[in-house]
Amino acid sequence: LPIEDSQKRVRSRILDRDHPKGEVFGGDLQLEHELPEIPGFGGVTLHALVGWESEANTLIADVDGSELPILDDLQRNAWETWTGEFRFVSDSDGAFDWIVGAFAFDASLAGEHAPLTPFGDLRTRQQRQESGFAPFAQLTLRPLELLDGEPLAELELFGGLRYNVDHYDRDQTNFNTPEGCTPPFCVREFRTLDARKKFTETTYELGARWFVNDEHMLYAKFAHGYKAGLVELIALNGTVNNVTPELIDAYEVGWKGGWRDGQVQTAFTAFYYDYTDLQVPQLIQGQVLTSNAAAATIWGLEAELRWQ
Repeated sequence: LPIEDSQKRVRSRILDRDHPKGEVFGGDLQLEHELPEIPGFGGVTLHALVGWESEANTLIADVDGSELPILDDLQRNAWETWTGEFRFVSDSDGAFDWIVGAFAFDASLAGEHAPLTPFGDLRTRQQRQESGFAPFAQLTLRPLELLDGEPLAELELFGGLRYNVDHYDRDQTNFNTPEGCTPPFCVREFRTLDARKKFTETTYELGARWFVNDEHMLYAKFAHGYKAGLVELIALNGTVNNVTPELIDAYEVGWKGGWRDGQVQTAFTAFYYDYTDLQVPQLIQGQVLTSNAAAATIWGLEAELRWQ
């Protein structure tokens, strides 16, 4: 027998009960100012960038997938983020170029997560504060320009150093709202998470670029990077999930070239990434949690062609 059209549609009316809502506001300010020449350093330009973003959203997910409001998941979140970067950039025709600066950010989250059931609403509230500060420096050297006469080739050696300090503060409480509800349909407040974590790591980059001519360049570089750790509350049993920082050693070699007066751009890259404590999100009994893998490696080849 043919299936009626009414039986083919998704058996959920979550959008009839509540529509997702979201608002995002933001802006940024850029500043560039040439400073007086500094003896021994030449010209210097100050670059500053400040950004702000505010986001609020409400979402109800239909967990049971039926037409009835048996188990819906209400999520309300409000984010506010500030970022800023200040750089002093050298402006000289010599063999050295340098950049010195600092990056900072501050982000706050107020959120509520509430599975809505016929027996009551099981709510999770959290306040999260993340902030970071990272001074950095970068130096580029063209060693052949230190020799007498016109250099036979244009070779650049570059390196960068950055010290990262990240703070992760999280207050989270799981509790139920209806009065008079008794287990197994409700649970009392079973856990309050008050976590304060600080993560630090020095990251760096070393490499070389050889400009064969005006349109072709070979390069090789090595970089050591990191992603800050975090703290999560496991809703199922009320224990704490501590996630350590993720580290990466990245190796890359490549070639970039141009043809037909720049109309055709080509690039070939070979890379190898070696991860330590790779952070992997996993869905565990209805909750997305982050875990650290022991190690991981990624390698590959990449080719790119552009024709303008």
